[in-house]
Amino acid sequence: MKPQAFLLLNVLLILTTTAHAQRIGVRGGVSFATQRQFFYDNEGIKRNSVTQFHVGLTTELKLSDQLVLHPALLFVRKGVEASWSGLTSIGPSSWTFTDKLSYLTLPVPLVLKLKAGPGKAMLGAGPYAGLLLAGTRTNTGFRRYLGFEATQKFSLGGGGVGKGFYKAFDAGASFQAGYEFAERFFFLATYEVGLINVQASSNDDEYSRNRSLNLGAGMYFN
Repeated sequence: MKPQAFLLLNVLLILTTTAHAQRIGVRGGVSFATQRQFFYDNEGIKRNSVTQFHVGLTTELKLSDQLVLHPALLFVRKGVEASWSGLTSIGPSSWTFTDKLSYLTLPVPLVLKLKAGPGKAMLGAGPYAGLLLAGTRTNTGFRRYLGFEATQKFSLGGGGVGKGFYKAFDAGASFQAGYEFAERFFFLATYEVGLINVQASSNDDEYSRNRSLNLGAGMYFN
């Protein structure tokens, strides 16, 4: 599917959902993103999360007294920081790259709501799909006591430096837990596990899969 078609499908789906939704609102917060990766030269590479954010529209469709469908259309920043240091044939060397990725994502979790105190506890899970809108890679390295830093903006697909580091699509599973109070406001924690390889590489044995912990809050308008 082409990116334009995917984007149009997302918009049509969220508009259709909104038209039939019992409740419509907004949500946002902080995201801690990383990736599960495998490369042939994987040894010694350390990976850290990058702090990002998410924001967007959320809806609720009631299926029963306790079950609801929680589709959302979110702008989510994901990424990863990877680093390596050691000795090479020309002396001590090190490098760090930080990828920051902007996705339009559509999670569709099925959520169980249970009475808990003055509000309701929420537990849910479901699939998500994402479209990569843009991204940057910042390289920082050290070799023979000379440092370098460069920022590269990459295109979609292709593979290789300057030709695109990532594929256009991401998809996986989303798990969430939260608490709703005053019948309008809520806190929400979600964990997204990417299930497809988002790396634009010609080598099928190498992969990168997104991981993201999202902590936030939101409110319904009705």
